[in-house]
Amino acid sequence: MCVLASEKPFSQPVAWPCEWWISTAGTGGHRRCALEAYVIDDEMLGSIRQVIRGIEITDEALSVDVIRDVCLNGPGHFLGHAQTLDLMNSTYEYPALASLEPADAWVEAGGPDLRQKAKARAREILSGATRCISDELDHQIRQRFPIIADPTQTALNNFP
Repeated sequence: MCVLASEKPFSQPVAWPCEWWISTAGTGGHRRCALEAYVIDDEMLGSIRQVIRGIEITDEALSVDVIRDVCLNGPGHFLGHAQTLDLMNSTYEYPALASLEPADAWVEAGGPDLRQKAKARAREILSGATRCISDELDHQIRQRFPIIADPTQTALNNFP
């Protein structure tokens, strides 16, 4: 079983020993746990959260004073205004895996594979993981339930 817990998805993970193959009760088989897919999903959900958050409509957010200053007294564009940089750093979530460059530039760069980037990020996350339950609690759980995961193995040991 894979267990990752964090305040913000993947921000400070805690991993319990994880089998790469997960036993599924009642199916008579196994399902594959694709940890890199969770990393890709997390990035997509960040973009979705940004859209769902919507656009704030307040006097401050509309920046009427900034518009007046830039258009009447300034260069006619917002690129050099301090508020632009502040908003770019505070309100926009830049993707860590996906490319923001044009398709031609992406192809010229060798078309980096998103799955490989996500797999590397998953390894990075798991390398900093700590065990979230005590040995005694682990033992009690294993006595009560048919756990097949090796308690000495971590998710990183089983991650290809």
